Amino acid sequence: MSAPWREVFAIGYGRGPARLGTAPGGDSGSLDLGPEFGAPGPDGTWWFLDAAKARVAHYDMAGHYLGQVGVRRLLVGGRYFQWQLPHVLSDGTLVATRNSQRGTLILRVHDGEADEIPVTGLASGDLVAPIYDDGTRLFGYVRRGRSVVVD
Repeated sequence: MSAPWREVFAIGYGRGPARLGTAPGGDSGSLDLGPEFGAPGPDGTWWFLDAAKARVAHYDMAGHYLGQVGVRRLLVGGRYFQWQLPHVLSDGTLVATRNSQRGTLILRVHDGEADEIPVTGLASGDLVAPIYDDGTRLFGYVRRGRSVVVD
C-alpha cells in the first residue's frame, strides 16, 4: 500500500461466525473469494456483505466480531446475494442496493432486522447505484445523467 494507506485490522476466512466466508468466483470459478463489499459506520464499526454466508457481518474498529444479520430469506431466487455498495447511515442503518426487472431495491439492516424495499418513482433499472451519502440520504444518478436523492 502507498504511504497514506495503512492496515486497520484483518479478519480471517473460515467456518465460524467470527470469520468471513469464501465462495468460488473469478473468471474460471476456481478462486475462493471473500466479501466484495464493506462499509464503515459512524461509530467506527464495520459491516460486510458476506454473500458466502448469506449475512451481513458486523465487526468493531479493531476487527473483533460483534454479530450478524442473516439475509437468506431475501436472496434472489433463494440463492443469489445481489446487493452491493453498502452505506452505513448516521443512525447505524446499513443500506445496499440491487437492480431487478422491477427496478432498484434497497437492502435495509437496522436493529438486527433485514428487509428489502423498492425505490419508488424510478423506472425499472434507472437508478445507477448510489455513490455517496450524507448520513441520512443516499445520492446517486440515473441513466439519463441527472442526479437523484434516495430518502
